[in-house]
Amino acid sequence: RDALAAADSLWADFAAGSGSFQLVVAGARSMSQNPERLAVIELAHRLKVLADSALTPEQVRGYRKLMQSIYGPRLAALGLDLRPGAYASEPAPRQALRHSLAPIVALEGRDPEVRARLAAAAAAYIGGDTQAIDSSFRGTALRVAIQDGGLPFMTLLKAVLVKSSDPLFRQEASSAIGSADTPALAEAALGLALSPGIQPLETMRIVFNAASQPGSRETALAFTDKNFKKVMESFPGFFRPQFVTLFDGHCAADDVAKADAYMQPKLKELGGGELELAQTKERIALCSALKNAKGAEIGAVLGQ
Repeated sequence: RDALAAADSLWADFAAGSGSFQLVVAGARSMSQNPERLAVIELAHRLKVLADSALTPEQVRGYRKLMQSIYGPRLAALGLDLRPGAYASEPAPRQALRHSLAPIVALEGRDPEVRARLAAAAAAYIGGDTQAIDSSFRGTALRVAIQDGGLPFMTLLKAVLVKSSDPLFRQEASSAIGSADTPALAEAALGLALSPGIQPLETMRIVFNAASQPGSRETALAFTDKNFKKVMESFPGFFRPQFVTLFDGHCAADDVAKADAYMQPKLKELGGGELELAQTKERIALCSALKNAKGAEIGAVLGQ
């Protein structure tokens, strides 16, 4: 509890504009050695949100290096055997920590060795080797394989997905397809979102995941604008106002007006969303203010 309170205070101080980014990084590095899983990963999640919204492409490169340097050694010390049941005899907290660190190191730190192992295991699994990877690492492995394997792996994964009756695998596979992180790959992923065999909740998952990636965000918005009625119909009625949160992660000053212009004409068809739109615009404005106040400082720390 003390570690979580400290992490929250560090981040709140920074987000308010008074605390230093260097102190946040020092806190993340220190807490990465905490014995408790939640304490280890708390600031990692805050840093991910920052990277997905406020950082420039150059700063993201520094962020990747930072995340690998902080969390990579902790994962290496735990070991990463991807085979099913490899850690069955370990205490549950140690297993849980490994499962939490793997996506941080692979997807945020972009550790090449970890990614290569995960991608190879994902390819083997999709190829029919059910013993290639433990289910606890499968979702992360599929995301890495989509990003590194590109369209050939995405096409293969979609073919396996539509034949599967395993709801967990279908969830992981559709989330992975939506993790495409370049405009070209996102365009292919979004094309699959409305293709035969993809269930409505999987369409929604692909669209939201693509919209959450900085490299595919604009592609996702253009797609939803062009195919609004079809995409909206894939959302359960009670969830349609959440469509507005596709703008989460936007962080430029003019994005507030952009979100308003994009969403206001759609609110009637969504059956609501006024509150969600107001909250989204507030998050954009706060992110933009933080970026303007702290951007140079963040860049200096990440450039070290």
